[in-house]
Amino acid sequence: MADIRETTEKAGQTVKESAEKAREATARRLEELRGDLGEYYEEGLARARLAEAQFEDAVRGNPVRSVLISAGIGIGVGILIASLLRR
Repeated sequence: MADIRETTEKAGQTVKESAEKAREATARRLEELRGDLGEYYEEGLARARLAEAQFEDAVRGNPVRSVLISAGIGIGVGILIASLLRR
């Protein structure tokens, strides 16, 4: 009986140790992922700002063309919405 109790206690301790190791490994990996996510966010933000600056330069360089493109898109969207509302 004592052998069974001892074996059960050892098994329980082994399970607890394994669970603790798994928890620690998961916590470490989570911190790594948080760091990676922050880096990706900053990189995406920098790219978005660059794209915005390039877009502004293009609009300022060709204002008439930009207005005509915007008007064309607006007319296209208006026609699409009107056709959807008629159904």
